Amino acid sequence: MSQSVEFSVPRAEGVALLCKKLEQLGVTVKEVTVIPYGNKISCSYCSEDFSAVLYYNSKSPNCTKLVQQGGPEGLLERIEIKGAKQASPQSAFPVREIKDIPDMGDHIGTDESGKGDFFGPLVVAGVYVSDRTARLLEFLGVQDSKMSSDKKNRELAKQIREMLPPEDIELICLMPSTYNGLYLKMGNLNTMLGWAHSRIIENLLSRHEGCSNVVADQFGSEFVLKRALMERGRRANVLQTPKGERDIAVAAASVIARDEYLRQMDALCKRAGIDSLSELPKGAGSNVDWVAKVLADKLGKQALEAFAKLHFKNFDKI
Repeated sequence: MSQSVEFSVPRAEGVALLCKKLEQLGVTVKEVTVIPYGNKISCSYCSEDFSAVLYYNSKSPNCTKLVQQGGPEGLLERIEIKGAKQASPQSAFPVREIKDIPDMGDHIGTDESGKGDFFGPLVVAGVYVSDRTARLLEFLGVQDSKMSSDKKNRELAKQIREMLPPEDIELICLMPSTYNGLYLKMGNLNTMLGWAHSRIIENLLSRHEGCSNVVADQFGSEFVLKRALMERGRRANVLQTPKGERDIAVAAASVIARDEYLRQMDALCKRAGIDSLSELPKGAGSNVDWVAKVLADKLGKQALEAFAKLHFKNFDKI
């Protein structure tokens, strides 16, 4: 699934500046290609290939838009370019305020994985941390799952589960068949995320009566989660912010969610039973389209309901 933000920097500086910012995030820049009205930067991160495209208007001296095609979810939000133009409120990609996260002591963090991937489930996780466990998680090197390889996330998830008692971790995994049914009922991904995050928060608060603080990685308008919160959640101090993974509880939740997503993807690949596949591809790029067609030819198009999120445009291309 493509992601896009609007910003304005001089065209003469745009590509070099973007390449520098990508490399600072650990992204390998492989090639820069001139395309109509822009430049395409071919990249790789944790063995996953994707593209970043800088567009410009022929009548303007500035770049106008950056589009990420495939690759790590949320990467654009981590690219901070001085002088970037904030998207207007009418923009299809409004910029949400990145809030400071105060020292909260004991608190809960929530995050999700799989929302930008055609294949596989949507997983939402929550983790409760105390001052002590927060320090231990930091010592382990727990960070936003999008900034670690799949192998590293699996290792960290195992260590987190060994360190924390089961009551400190909560997980909701919506496998494709369930996801597709809920999407038809709710009609909106953010509504589904609000429902799942609110139940994670409610369940963890019920097991930790003294906890009153929550940090959620913001996935849409704050109103969506506020409306979905139940009794305990409405009484809690719930902070929603982009880049919520700066908080150790949210980072741990992102690792747990990613680990479960990867585990279920392995199971789905075995279920697909296609010898030429070592794994189902992540994201929603052209490689996903090819595998979807192979699966549809073998199992039938409607059988993809058990493997993929059918509201993605990839399904319409089959």
